[in-house]
Amino acid sequence: QTLGDCRTNINWSVSDIRYKKDIEVISDPLTKIKALRGVSYNFKTEEFPERKFSKARSAGIIAQELKEVLPEAVQQENDGYYAVNYSAVTPLLIEGIKEQQKEIELLKKSGSAQSLESIQAQLETEKAKNAELENRLQQVERLLGNGTLIQGQNNSSPSLYQNAPNPYASQTTIRYFLPEGSEDASLQVSNLSGQLIKTVHLAQKGNNAITINAYELKPGEYTYSLIIGGRKIDTKKMTIIGN
Repeated sequence: QTLGDCRTNINWSVSDIRYKKDIEVISDPLTKIKALRGVSYNFKTEEFPERKFSKARSAGIIAQELKEVLPEAVQQENDGYYAVNYSAVTPLLIEGIKEQQKEIELLKKSGSAQSLESIQAQLETEKAKNAELENRLQQVERLLGNGTLIQGQNNSSPSLYQNAPNPYASQTTIRYFLPEGSEDASLQVSNLSGQLIKTVHLAQKGNNAITINAYELKPGEYTYSLIIGGRKIDTKKMTIIGN
């Protein structure tokens, strides 16, 4: 379409950048938009019959209000009344939408960061609680190991108990009972292939316990056995999980 066509067709406005200078982006568009009101109204057809206003209800912007925020879009006619160039309001709306979208993106990022921080804080809290519970359990197991025999236990029979906690990620406690006269006693830890990994010599008689730290062994499943005088008394299974 030619320039002449653009000028004569009311549906088109000349907007080529080559015609323009002193171009500036509309500043603070959201504040300007908030200062405007979209209103519906009826024209005073009886007072201004020469204007031939429509009697139908209309919608638009008040010129005096628009002049305060975007004077470029308002023109005062010879008779002193104001007219609005509604097409000039469109750039204000465009910049307002863009600014609002930036705020939305910032809120999304801020919300995601807060959510991640909240999740991380919750995980740290749960981790601390688990560590405390594990520590208390170990203390209880040690007290049981150093205390009296469990009710019903045969005082003359050696015993091996299940480690606790199991599975474990930090350390675990293994309780055992050695009757008087037990010689050459040890606790042997092997992998599931039967390969001996660790041996702990047991000298004290009665109820006792040993602690095995997770860093001493690789994560996985193991068996541990109570050996007295070269004879295997009992075997249990334990599991180490990675941190």
